[in-house]
Amino acid sequence: MTNKASSTPLVSVCIPVYNCERYIGEAIQSVLGQTFQDFEIVVVDNASTDRTLDAVRAIDDSRVRILANASNLGPCINWNRSIEESRGTYIKMLGADDLLYPHCLESQVAAFEGPNGDSLTLACCPRDIIDSTGKLLIRKHGWRIHGTHLRLPGRDAIRAMARRGRNLIGEPLSTLYRRRDAMELQCFSADIDVQFPFCLDWDLWCRLLQRGYLHITGESLGAFRVNAGSASLSLVDQFARNDREYIRYLRRRGMAELTRFDCWLGAVGAWRDAWLRRLFYAYLGLARGF
Repeated sequence: MTNKASSTPLVSVCIPVYNCERYIGEAIQSVLGQTFQDFEIVVVDNASTDRTLDAVRAIDDSRVRILANASNLGPCINWNRSIEESRGTYIKMLGADDLLYPHCLESQVAAFEGPNGDSLTLACCPRDIIDSTGKLLIRKHGWRIHGTHLRLPGRDAIRAMARRGRNLIGEPLSTLYRRRDAMELQCFSADIDVQFPFCLDWDLWCRLLQRGYLHITGESLGAFRVNAGSASLSLVDQFARNDREYIRYLRRRGMAELTRFDCWLGAVGAWRDAWLRRLFYAYLGLARGF
């Protein structure tokens, strides 16, 4: 029996995709299996050349909406189109090869809909790291906290990330935010995509946090998949360089009143993380024969 979609769902789960026929069905099923059911799924295919669209169309659920670009628009524009085409109050963006755990939407929606939710502009959680086969590689990667949740002023969250030298919030699958806020901020920035492409999501998180508080959940609520393509050693230095330059950009913009010392700490953190990435990718190469 086909589930019926609400014309005004509370959550839009946006899945921008390009050539991901192997995993997208599993990603969509992880959304359909949520304990919270007031959602739509907006799949925007960026002119895939494989059978991605066939895999999506095989899922018989009216909550799944499919949009196909006539040509490849690039990741940033496609991400933004998925938000623009959504109808929900809240946005959850999911990579086409990533997964949500069953209580993800329920947990993050509760943060916004509960007491003091009006002052929140972003919710995030740790995520597990899995490989191409679904094997767990790292548990609870991201912003780790003591307890079940933590609430931070946005300014403090931006400064904490700058000092650590990286995007502690993580990839889009880790977050929930209001569609209204994203649209008013013009979603993901094309300028940032050109200047600091590996900081595209981090930049939106910082702009959202200028408007309010961050809610951090203590448990992992999803899984981010790495594979031979994403675990490229050739990108390690680019990641670190983007992080360092983006932190300096935040200071120039006057965000969170960052100091030169904050930027220095961030540069050290980005350098440290580059070496950790090298070790992790080397492990993947030995373990998987990449």
